[in-house]
Amino acid sequence: MPALFRRPLFWLVVLITLVVLSIGAFMASKTQQKPVASTAAKALDTPFAAIAAGKVDVDGGVIQVAARTAGVVREVLVQEGDLVKKGDVLARLKDDQLQLSQLGRPVDLRFTATDGTKVDLGEERGKVTAVIFWSAESAPSLVWMGYFAKYADGVLGLRVVTVSVDRNQADLDAAMHSLHLLWPTAFDGQGWQNAIARKYGINTLPTLWLIDRKGNLAFLNARENYQLKINELLLNK
Repeated sequence: MPALFRRPLFWLVVLITLVVLSIGAFMASKTQQKPVASTAAKALDTPFAAIAAGKVDVDGGVIQVAARTAGVVREVLVQEGDLVKKGDVLARLKDDQLQLSQLGRPVDLRFTATDGTKVDLGEERGKVTAVIFWSAESAPSLVWMGYFAKYADGVLGLRVVTVSVDRNQADLDAAMHSLHLLWPTAFDGQGWQNAIARKYGINTLPTLWLIDRKGNLAFLNARENYQLKINELLLNK
Protein backbone atom coordinates (compact mmCIF):
# COMPACT_ATOMS: atom_id res chain seq x y z
CA MET A 1 0.00 0.00 0.00
CA PRO A 2 1.40 3.44 -0.88
CA ALA A 3 2.58 5.47 2.06
CA LEU A 4 0.04 8.22 1.20
CA PHE A 5 -2.90 5.89 1.93
CA ARG A 6 -1.47 5.12 5.39
CA ARG A 7 -1.60 8.75 6.49
CA PRO A 8 -4.68 9.73 8.63
CA LEU A 9 -4.64 13.25 7.17
CA PHE A 10 -5.30 11.87 3.68
CA TRP A 11 -8.44 10.02 4.77
CA LEU A 12 -9.66 13.05 6.72
CA VAL A 13 -9.44 15.20 3.57
CA VAL A 14 -11.30 12.52 1.57
CA LEU A 15 -14.04 12.35 4.21
CA ILE A 16 -14.51 16.13 4.29
CA THR A 17 -14.65 16.25 0.48
CA LEU A 18 -17.39 13.59 0.36
CA VAL A 19 -19.45 15.41 3.00
CA VAL A 20 -19.20 18.73 1.14
CA LEU A 21 -20.22 17.10 -2.17
CA SER A 22 -23.19 15.37 -0.53
CA ILE A 23 -24.44 18.60 1.04
CA GLY A 24 -24.07 20.43 -2.30
CA ALA A 25 -26.05 17.78 -4.17
CA PHE A 26 -28.81 17.84 -1.55
CA MET A 27 -29.17 21.66 -1.69
CA ALA A 28 -29.20 21.63 -5.50
CA SER A 29 -32.08 19.14 -5.57
CA LYS A 30 -34.08 21.29 -3.16
CA THR A 31 -33.50 24.42 -5.25
CA GLN A 32 -34.76 22.70 -8.39
CA GLN A 33 -37.95 21.61 -6.64
CA LYS A 34 -38.94 25.09 -5.46
CA PRO A 35 -40.00 26.51 -8.88
CA VAL A 36 -42.18 23.46 -9.47
CA ALA A 37 -43.98 23.97 -6.18
CA SER A 38 -44.33 27.69 -6.86
CA THR A 39 -45.71 27.09 -10.34
CA ALA A 40 -48.23 24.60 -8.99
CA ALA A 41 -49.36 27.10 -6.38
CA LYS A 42 -49.87 29.83 -8.98
CA ALA A 43 -51.90 27.51 -11.18
CA LEU A 44 -54.50 26.90 -8.48
CA ASP A 45 -57.88 28.43 -9.23
CA THR A 46 -60.52 29.39 -6.72
CA PRO A 47 -64.33 29.30 -6.88
CA PHE A 48 -64.60 32.09 -4.34
CA ALA A 49 -65.25 35.79 -4.95
CA ALA A 50 -64.41 38.72 -2.71
CA ILE A 51 -67.33 40.96 -1.76
CA ALA A 52 -66.39 44.46 -0.67
CA ALA A 53 -67.15 48.13 -1.02
CA GLY A 54 -64.58 50.31 -2.77
CA LYS A 55 -63.08 53.75 -2.72
CA VAL A 56 -60.45 55.66 -4.67
CA ASP A 57 -57.69 57.52 -2.82
CA VAL A 58 -56.56 60.65 -4.63
CA ASP A 59 -54.33 63.56 -3.75
CA GLY A 60 -56.28 65.82 -1.44
CA GLY A 61 -59.17 63.51 -0.59
CA VAL A 62 -61.18 60.37 -1.24
CA ILE A 63 -63.66 59.76 -4.06
CA GLN A 64 -66.44 57.25 -3.46
CA VAL A 65 -67.05 54.94 -6.41
CA ALA A 66 -70.28 52.98 -6.72
CA ALA A 67 -72.28 51.15 -9.37
CA ARG A 68 -75.99 51.71 -9.91
CA THR A 69 -76.63 48.23 -8.56
CA ALA A 70 -74.80 45.52 -6.65
CA GLY A 71 -73.14 42.80 -8.68
CA VAL A 72 -70.01 40.89 -9.63
CA VAL A 73 -67.27 42.79 -11.44
CA ARG A 74 -66.77 41.28 -14.89
CA GLU A 75 -64.02 43.54 -16.20
CA VAL A 76 -61.78 46.33 -14.84
CA LEU A 77 -60.93 48.86 -17.53
CA VAL A 78 -58.33 51.04 -15.79
CA GLN A 79 -55.06 50.46 -13.98
CA GLU A 80 -53.39 52.22 -11.08
CA GLY A 81 -51.97 55.52 -12.28
CA ASP A 82 -54.40 55.93 -15.21
CA LEU A 83 -55.88 59.40 -15.74
CA VAL A 84 -59.68 59.35 -15.69
CA LYS A 85 -62.40 61.98 -15.83
CA LYS A 86 -66.06 62.23 -14.93
CA GLY A 87 -68.13 59.84 -17.00
CA ASP A 88 -65.33 57.36 -17.78
CA VAL A 89 -66.21 53.71 -17.28
CA LEU A 90 -63.89 52.18 -14.67
CA ALA A 91 -65.34 48.67 -14.56
CA ARG A 92 -68.26 46.62 -15.83
CA LEU A 93 -70.52 44.37 -13.80
CA LYS A 94 -71.99 41.10 -14.95
CA ASP A 95 -75.51 41.87 -16.16
CA ASP A 96 -76.67 38.29 -16.66
CA GLN A 97 -79.54 38.63 -14.20
CA LEU A 98 -80.84 41.70 -16.01
CA GLN A 99 -80.88 39.81 -19.29
CA LEU A 100 -82.52 36.75 -17.77
CA SER A 101 -85.31 38.91 -16.40
CA GLN A 102 -86.29 39.76 -20.00
CA LEU A 103 -86.61 36.17 -21.17
CA GLY A 104 -90.16 35.32 -22.27
CA ARG A 105 -91.29 38.95 -22.06
CA PRO A 106 -92.08 41.51 -24.78
CA VAL A 107 -89.05 43.49 -25.90
CA ASP A 108 -89.62 47.24 -25.86
CA LEU A 109 -87.20 48.26 -28.60
CA ARG A 110 -87.79 51.55 -30.39
CA PHE A 111 -85.24 53.68 -32.20
CA THR A 112 -84.48 55.69 -35.30
CA ALA A 113 -81.89 53.86 -37.39
CA THR A 114 -78.83 55.45 -38.94
CA ASP A 115 -80.64 55.50 -42.30
CA GLY A 116 -83.69 57.26 -40.82
CA THR A 117 -85.86 54.14 -40.55
CA LYS A 118 -88.26 54.13 -37.58
CA VAL A 119 -88.13 50.83 -35.69
CA ASP A 120 -90.72 49.77 -33.10
CA LEU A 121 -90.82 46.05 -32.43
CA GLY A 122 -93.99 46.45 -30.39
CA GLU A 123 -95.90 47.49 -33.51
CA GLU A 124 -94.28 45.08 -35.95
CA ARG A 125 -95.18 41.66 -34.60
CA GLY A 126 -95.81 38.60 -36.75
CA LYS A 127 -92.21 38.02 -37.79
CA VAL A 128 -89.28 36.36 -36.09
CA THR A 129 -86.77 39.07 -35.21
CA ALA A 130 -83.04 38.81 -34.65
CA VAL A 131 -81.53 41.62 -32.58
CA ILE A 132 -77.75 41.82 -32.80
CA PHE A 133 -75.62 43.88 -30.43
CA TRP A 134 -72.23 44.48 -32.00
CA SER A 135 -69.42 46.92 -32.76
CA ALA A 136 -67.30 47.74 -35.79
CA GLU A 137 -64.32 47.83 -33.42
CA SER A 138 -64.92 44.24 -32.26
CA ALA A 139 -63.10 41.68 -34.39
CA PRO A 140 -65.35 38.80 -33.21
CA SER A 141 -68.36 40.91 -34.19
CA LEU A 142 -67.08 41.52 -37.71
CA VAL A 143 -66.25 37.87 -38.34
CA TRP A 144 -69.54 36.55 -36.96
CA MET A 145 -71.64 39.21 -38.69
CA GLY A 146 -70.19 38.19 -42.04
CA TYR A 147 -71.36 34.60 -41.58
CA PHE A 148 -74.75 35.57 -40.17
CA ALA A 149 -75.44 38.04 -43.00
CA LYS A 150 -74.94 35.34 -45.63
CA TYR A 151 -77.31 33.05 -43.74
CA ALA A 152 -80.01 35.65 -43.02
CA ASP A 153 -80.26 36.86 -46.62
CA GLY A 154 -81.89 33.59 -47.61
CA VAL A 155 -84.32 33.21 -44.70
CA LEU A 156 -87.92 34.25 -45.40
CA GLY A 157 -89.86 35.62 -42.44
CA LEU A 158 -86.77 36.73 -40.54
CA ARG A 159 -86.29 40.38 -39.68
CA VAL A 160 -82.89 41.63 -38.46
CA VAL A 161 -82.14 44.81 -36.54
CA THR A 162 -78.85 45.70 -34.90
CA VAL A 163 -77.63 47.87 -32.04
CA SER A 164 -74.16 49.36 -32.38
CA VAL A 165 -72.04 50.17 -29.33
CA ASP A 166 -69.58 52.16 -31.44
CA ARG A 167 -68.51 55.72 -30.76
CA ASN A 168 -67.57 56.64 -34.32
CA GLN A 169 -70.33 56.48 -36.93
CA ALA A 170 -67.83 56.62 -39.78
CA ASP A 171 -66.30 53.35 -38.57
CA LEU A 172 -69.76 51.82 -38.23
CA ASP A 173 -70.80 52.93 -41.73
CA ALA A 174 -67.58 51.57 -43.21
CA ALA A 175 -68.07 48.19 -41.56
CA MET A 176 -71.70 47.96 -42.70
CA HIS A 177 -70.69 48.85 -46.24
CA SER A 178 -67.89 46.28 -46.24
CA LEU A 179 -70.21 43.55 -44.95
CA HIS A 180 -73.11 44.65 -47.20
CA LEU A 181 -75.39 45.12 -44.21
CA LEU A 182 -78.67 46.90 -44.91
CA TRP A 183 -80.40 46.18 -41.61
CA PRO A 184 -81.77 49.03 -39.46
CA THR A 185 -79.10 49.91 -36.91
CA ALA A 186 -79.40 51.85 -33.66
CA PHE A 187 -76.47 54.15 -32.92
CA ASP A 188 -76.10 56.91 -30.34
CA GLY A 189 -72.31 57.35 -30.25
CA GLN A 190 -72.05 56.41 -26.55
CA GLY A 191 -70.05 53.23 -26.98
CA TRP A 192 -70.68 50.77 -24.16
CA GLN A 193 -72.97 53.36 -22.58
CA ASN A 194 -75.41 52.95 -25.48
CA ALA A 195 -78.87 53.44 -23.99
CA ILE A 196 -80.34 50.21 -25.41
CA ALA A 197 -77.32 48.07 -24.50
CA ARG A 198 -77.35 49.34 -20.92
CA LYS A 199 -81.12 48.99 -20.62
CA TYR A 200 -80.84 45.28 -21.37
CA GLY A 201 -77.53 44.55 -19.65
CA ILE A 202 -75.50 43.63 -22.72
CA ASN A 203 -71.90 42.78 -21.79
CA THR A 204 -70.63 40.58 -24.63
CA LEU A 205 -70.15 41.24 -28.35
CA PRO A 206 -71.65 40.09 -30.52
CA THR A 207 -74.84 39.16 -28.69
CA LEU A 208 -77.79 37.68 -30.58
CA TRP A 209 -81.34 37.85 -29.23
CA LEU A 210 -84.18 36.03 -30.97
CA ILE A 211 -87.73 37.31 -30.61
CA ASP A 212 -90.74 35.19 -31.51
CA ARG A 213 -93.71 36.22 -33.64
CA LYS A 214 -95.57 37.48 -30.58
CA GLY A 215 -92.77 39.89 -29.74
CA ASN A 216 -91.46 37.94 -26.75
CA LEU A 217 -87.76 37.30 -26.15
CA ALA A 218 -87.32 33.59 -26.88
CA PHE A 219 -83.54 33.11 -26.83
CA LEU A 220 -80.67 34.91 -25.12
CA ASN A 221 -77.08 34.56 -26.34
CA ALA A 222 -78.34 32.65 -29.37
CA ARG A 223 -75.09 32.70 -31.39
CA GLU A 224 -74.58 28.97 -30.99
CA ASN A 225 -76.76 26.92 -33.35
CA TYR A 226 -78.73 30.01 -34.31
CA GLN A 227 -79.98 28.30 -37.47
CA LEU A 228 -81.86 25.65 -35.46
CA LYS A 229 -83.28 28.22 -33.06
CA ILE A 230 -84.50 30.48 -35.86
CA ASN A 231 -86.07 27.53 -37.70
CA GLU A 232 -87.87 26.53 -34.49
CA LEU A 233 -89.36 30.01 -34.14
CA LEU A 234 -90.32 30.22 -37.81
CA LEU A 235 -92.22 26.92 -37.55
CA ASN A 236 -94.25 28.18 -34.58
CA LYS A 237 -96.98 30.10 -36.34
